[in-house]
Amino acid sequence: MDMFAANRVGSDCGFDLETNSLTVLWEGGEADLEQAPKTVVATRLIELIAERFHSMRPELSSTQAG
Repeated sequence: MDMFAANRVGSDCGFDLETNSLTVLWEGGEADLEQAPKTVVATRLIELIAERFHSMRPELSSTQAG
């Protein structure tokens, strides 16, 4: 497993609510995605995954001509 995303659940975020926040962990690092609407948190998670992927595989960077 390269990354693990843990939902924060409480009275103000999580299941059955419109907002959520995540803690994302990977070997050597972590990121907290602050509470926001779930679609915003999902977008931030996708961006983080892409950032981590490209840092591990720079030859696949979308900034290179191909």
